[in-house]
Amino acid sequence: MIKELLKENALDLLPIFSELEEYYIGEDAAANEDIRDYLVERVFSRHSGI
Repeated sequence: MIKELLKENALDLLPIFSELEEYYIGEDAAANEDIRDYLVERVFSRHSGI
């Protein structure tokens, strides 16, 4: 099922982002906490316009 990615449900996709990081970046992949912080503080910040 495809649904719109909103601030309220963005963290539901954290496992997918984490898996992609590990697949493409390997042992230098960002930690789950770093990915979560990036989504919350950058992508969906009040200044992002999203």
